[in-house]
Amino acid sequence: MNGMFGRTRMAVDPIDLAIKEARRRFPVLQSVPIVNRPNIDNIGGGYLEAYPAEESIRPKGTDNKFAIGVFSEKTTPKMIYMDYLSHYAMDNELKEDYEQFKQNLTPKNEKRLQRQWADLTRGYAEDSEGNITERFGEPMRKRDGSKVPFKEWKERSGIPGMFRGLLGQYPQEFIENEFTPEQIEYGQKLKDMLGL
Repeated sequence: MNGMFGRTRMAVDPIDLAIKEARRRFPVLQSVPIVNRPNIDNIGGGYLEAYPAEESIRPKGTDNKFAIGVFSEKTTPKMIYMDYLSHYAMDNELKEDYEQFKQNLTPKNEKRLQRQWADLTRGYAEDSEGNITERFGEPMRKRDGSKVPFKEWKERSGIPGMFRGLLGQYPQEFIENEFTPEQIEYGQKLKDMLGL
């Protein structure tokens, strides 16, 4: 189709741009299947979803490989890399670092995880007075419709999310409020090592 200057510009998909930039900035992602808007339920309801190699329900063409599905145009290249770090590298090249992080979770971190799980399984967050502060859409459920047990969610999503937060996916204010100075120092060491 011709426009004023002979061509019409094609709209560029922001998710395609984020995936391309993530692979450029973080070369380890070049071998990771990253799928733009996979034709699959977004169970976690977030911007993206990680699919371990052994997970049976996953995007087409990613069998037997760790993969990432990107669902939101708000996803950044750094978010994609953070998902890789917190859902794949934690079992591989960052295994010792991730285990150390898990072992050093504080009672405050545990309470945060419990609050977050409760919010997600309800479908909304409340403040200390019971007022709804944020809605998440549908309450988080397993594929069969049952409630996701806290322990299962904590291991699969909660702790990996906190790990990403410590590595800088969340604002500095969150990091300073949720983590101890020792945890922050440890996170900075990891960020320096990972080029974040």
